[in-house]
Amino acid sequence: MVLSYIEKPNCIILSISPANQDLATSDAIRISREVDPTGERTLGVLTKIDLMDKGTDAVEMLEGKSYRLKFPWVGVVNRSQADINKNADMIAARRREHEYFSTTPEYKHLAPRMGSEHLAKMLSKHLETVIKSKIPGIQSLISKTVAELEAELSRLGKPISADAGGKLRPGGDKIYNVFDNQLPAALKRLQFDKQLSMENIRKVITEADGYQPHLIAPEQGYRRLIESSVITIRGPVEAAVDAVHAILKDLVHKSVNETPELKQYPALRVEVTNAASDSFERMREERTMVLAYVNMVCASLRNSIPKSIVYCQVREAKRSFLDHFYTDLGKLETKQLSSLLNEDPAIMERRSVLAKRLELYRSAQAEIDSVAWAK
Repeated sequence: MVLSYIEKPNCIILSISPANQDLATSDAIRISREVDPTGERTLGVLTKIDLMDKGTDAVEMLEGKSYRLKFPWVGVVNRSQADINKNADMIAARRREHEYFSTTPEYKHLAPRMGSEHLAKMLSKHLETVIKSKIPGIQSLISKTVAELEAELSRLGKPISADAGGKLRPGGDKIYNVFDNQLPAALKRLQFDKQLSMENIRKVITEADGYQPHLIAPEQGYRRLIESSVITIRGPVEAAVDAVHAILKDLVHKSVNETPELKQYPALRVEVTNAASDSFERMREERTMVLAYVNMVCASLRNSIPKSIVYCQVREAKRSFLDHFYTDLGKLETKQLSSLLNEDPAIMERRSVLAKRLELYRSAQAEIDSVAWAK
């Protein structure tokens, strides 16, 4: 089962071997060497360093002298079984591991690249490097596969509808084209720039309100201007209704002519065609619903836009007035500001007298209360 995973070229092999055993007999080293002879994907880890016999150490293994790998060996000191049974804290275990390597004379020079934390950082960096190296190949494979699939789909051609109604679906595309392309294009061709030119704006506002002073804005003129501009969209809207009507009539004729059952009954075919045509004609005559919606939108714009303009002008006037007021106020001298804040002397004197009387009354009230409680 292990081989089924590590045989994959994108797999990173973590070869873990105990330090208190001979590396020559390590199954992890043997299997990793079989699938990764060059060691491009193999990272060596030595465990149980703290359990080695006295007088022995793993310095040569960690330095890669006894068995060299492409990447440096990493030594770790894990929790003992007793620590696991006691539910020892992992943070404390990592701290003891760091102390072990930094205080043991044999491993002190190797301490910076020993321990589980260093192993995690090393794995993360190596994984990042592997991913970066594989991305161009993955992109090339995806591009190649997409090109192959598109070429095969092109050879196969577009699918043919299994049902007879599938032949009529282009009609839906035509209706969609009316609303998505023809109507927006017609609206863009409307000459709003002439309608909203400064000369025309001045003319419409003057005709609507005349030469009279306005506190904020000529609201009636704005309403006329907006109404005359927005009302021009009626033409393109009516044209869109007529275009959809023509498409639907064409679809009806195609449906009737391509239905085999109706060919056997000419009279029925004529009746079906006439009924559908009459229905579409009535719908066409009831275009007032569309125009009513256009009028509703026009009314909404006619009522809301002037209010918005007036609001913006009032807000700007308020800001301009306050700026002017603050500027003028800032130019005054200290004595002038003091004179602006001077109060009526009579009121000031009256306030002082009242304050003194209030203080006397409160003092008397406190003395009375203290005598009453004493009794």
